[in-house]
Amino acid sequence: MDPLNLAVNISTAKNISPTTTMCLSFTQEPEAMKLPHIILLLTIFISSIPMAAPAPSYSKPGCTDTCGNITLPYPFGMGPNCFLNKWYAVDCINSSKPFLSALNNLPLLAVDLTQQMVLVNLPMTSACNTTQILNLAHTPFLFSKLHNRFIVQGCGTGEILSDGNMHTGCSTICSQECGSVNRSYCDGINCCQTSIPYYMDMYSVNVTASGESCVSAFLVADNSYVDELFSGRFVAGNGSLIAVVLRWTLSDNEFSEAGCGYNFSRHELKKGSDRSVNTVKCSCESELEEGNPYLSGGCKVPEECKKCMEGWEEYVGNYCIAVCELGRRILESISESLGLEKERLNTILGEQGQHMAINYYPLCPEPELTYGLPGHTDPNALTMLLQDTLVSGLQVQKDGKWVAVKPHPNAFVINIGDQLEALINGEYKSAWHRAVVNSDHSYLYGLYRDMLATWSGVKGMVW
Repeated sequence: MDPLNLAVNISTAKNISPTTTMCLSFTQEPEAMKLPHIILLLTIFISSIPMAAPAPSYSKPGCTDTCGNITLPYPFGMGPNCFLNKWYAVDCINSSKPFLSALNNLPLLAVDLTQQMVLVNLPMTSACNTTQILNLAHTPFLFSKLHNRFIVQGCGTGEILSDGNMHTGCSTICSQECGSVNRSYCDGINCCQTSIPYYMDMYSVNVTASGESCVSAFLVADNSYVDELFSGRFVAGNGSLIAVVLRWTLSDNEFSEAGCGYNFSRHELKKGSDRSVNTVKCSCESELEEGNPYLSGGCKVPEECKKCMEGWEEYVGNYCIAVCELGRRILESISESLGLEKERLNTILGEQGQHMAINYYPLCPEPELTYGLPGHTDPNALTMLLQDTLVSGLQVQKDGKWVAVKPHPNAFVINIGDQLEALINGEYKSAWHRAVVNSDHSYLYGLYRDMLATWSGVKGMVW
């Protein structure tokens, strides 16, 4: 079938702001890359004036919440009555460098309220010896199993042990002398890496060198988590310091459900097959809210979000009308590509219902153990999907393999549904697709579907 090409320019469309320009482009993919679906690229240029919003407060009243460019949210804090207990006390040296004073003045790089993590620097005194030992027993901190990797560098084998039990390890493929730490390319040659199965309050390392080569083994923060915290800014060590993630915990005695005015939850952190630590967590009630849930009144909806919520029903109604019209235009284009009259498919389908949904796929530390949404085809005529641009969560089956659909900014993905495939005798195929979860990001997908049309006496497409 010849590729379908259509361009439509709308300067002022119905239910679209006069300051909005829309350019629609319908294309089929080249033969070598063809997938059984149509992609609609929608570019929207909107004139707007940014509105300044007050920054949320993260520290207790009267306390400083930053040291240099690092935010220090309660239960962490600087100065008397600004932190929960001694373990969360922060010293700010020269007003720019924060340290955890109760943990041998460990340099503090970041505090993550959402996942209850801190990023710290641990010393490495030699490139060929393991000296990265920190005893966290009897503290509220644990080495995070989710955001650290165990790395062996050099020519040999390394194992990590805790409480006398071997937790994990890996062996390298020998090539040359051991070089500098490069987590981005630790692929087995002179450097191997693996995840750790449990949280740990202390650990030791056994290394076995091949020949006379040097071997070092250590924990190091996972690149993806560091990038998420620092928006891509490089913070890894220089050979003497290496970034490591610690999970901080709270007991019921330290922070009670009554002290949390928002969502309160309890979690069990496994330290081994038969040992665990319990922790409590307070979180804002909605992802729209910003701020610190550990403070009374600490979570607030930003002003710009409040303005959007005030007109929510009107916005959603206008969106439904506009996307419904878009669906009609797509069906018109498909009709013309099949050599039919422009209105043929819309006429046969008749009056239809529409369904709009927003699917939320939360972050999953072990995405291989679950699906966001198993493989399926859509039973309706058309599905218009607005992807989250941060995550390639949508996958389409092509030649028996799952292929990720890369998000395009300001674009819809159009799925042909089972009903339309049957109606046009399979000229366009209903695509098998699924949604997978991600270990680094949660994401949202907006779906708009033409529901199943109801008609009688139609056995197939009437040409």
